Amino acid sequence: MPRTADDPDVLNTPGQATALRTKYQAAAADVAAARAKTDRSSAAAIVLDRLAWGCELALADIDITRYTQVGDQAGKQQAMALYRRLTQRHRFNGIQLESAYTTPRYGEQVTRQQIAKEYRSPAWGYLPQIRFSVQQGASVDVTITAQDVDFQGHDVEWTLTTPQGLTAERTQGRLRASGPLEASETVRLSVGTDVAPGNYAVAFAEDGRELTSAQCAVTVSR
Repeated sequence: MPRTADDPDVLNTPGQATALRTKYQAAAADVAAARAKTDRSSAAAIVLDRLAWGCELALADIDITRYTQVGDQAGKQQAMALYRRLTQRHRFNGIQLESAYTTPRYGEQVTRQQIAKEYRSPAWGYLPQIRFSVQQGASVDVTITAQDVDFQGHDVEWTLTTPQGLTAERTQGRLRASGPLEASETVRLSVGTDVAPGNYAVAFAEDGRELTSAQCAVTVSR
């Protein structure tokens, strides 16, 4: 019997999230063992990669419910953040569509119009991490990622706007996104010693055609 054959609705039964997680972990281990024996240039490797990504995403989804059931808010927030990153990372390679049904699982809402724009676009971009904590006078690295939606290959230009007191080592750049492979680069944000503690938004825009925009929240402390 397949390890992942259980109806996902069993998650709503107390205690079943942990049991389902164990089965998906075993499935992931089976896939990992098969990947280790497979030629990475083969068609089988492509399928196994996607099975592995699917298991990873499913485990993050299960953990949201598992931590909710045991009242672990910190664990739940971490699982939601991971589920968001994985959904957005794999939304164009066949693992999971980003939709009005999946985004509430990580605390966001999208409209049908926003989703249509995303999937009709030639390319897209996002920030894998959108919340940061940093002390006055310190710095933090922010990753910017571009994705090829139509698999034709695209140069995605990005620009960065920071609030007063936060300085970026670069405020613009270009990423080449091609096929299922993401393109990423890291930008260091430095916080002045006189920046007041609080939350600050850093805005990114992708491409002159305004493909999309994103913000990350930087919480500054003493």
